[in-house]
Amino acid sequence: MTNHAMGDKLIPAVQIRNHIETCVRNGVITGDLANNWKKKETETSEAGALMKKALGGDHDAMFLLGLFHFDGLNGFGKDQKIAFDWYERASNAGNVKALALSGFSYMNGSGVKENVTYGIVLVTMAAERGSDLACLSLGLWLAGGDFDLVEDHSKAIHFLSLGLSGLCPHRHARKEPKEEAHLMLTELTITKLENVSSNAKNTKGHVAPGKIG
Repeated sequence: MTNHAMGDKLIPAVQIRNHIETCVRNGVITGDLANNWKKKETETSEAGALMKKALGGDHDAMFLLGLFHFDGLNGFGKDQKIAFDWYERASNAGNVKALALSGFSYMNGSGVKENVTYGIVLVTMAAERGSDLACLSLGLWLAGGDFDLVEDHSKAIHFLSLGLSGLCPHRHARKEPKEEAHLMLTELTITKLENVSSNAKNTKGHVAPGKIG
């Protein structure tokens, strides 16, 4: 603040922007300032194109808008409420990845009122439709009986194996959940084999009923 009265000769922001753009293009402004300007201009242009696609009904673009708003990437402000709204719009348009993330949003209360039960329903739907992240998550929850789910190692092995198989048509799981799922699947598989071996030893030498004499 200068405490001086504002003058009546104001330069429109668009004019200033155009002047800076010209200086950058002509090499008058160089270095980090020019690079940052170019980066911002690129982000703005790409953001506009993505928004246009989303508003035109492209559910993949809607999904990306959700991701970018959730993490505050590519020039978009970080806002979980806006992110959830885009996930919802994308999932309603048929995007399976967005369906999974809508479920996680409900479970975590991210941008929407927390509702764990409904979130699990959405994640399960996404797993059935081929989201590898949803399969891995559901498998881990079943393995440990998380969120009051029945602990079911057989179904856990099914979903973990499917999520790690590379056969899911909608792949968006990151490295960390894959590593966790791989460790859990290995542990469950070893336990299953040990149980089978133990049962085989216990039944060895037993005579089936009705076979005596």
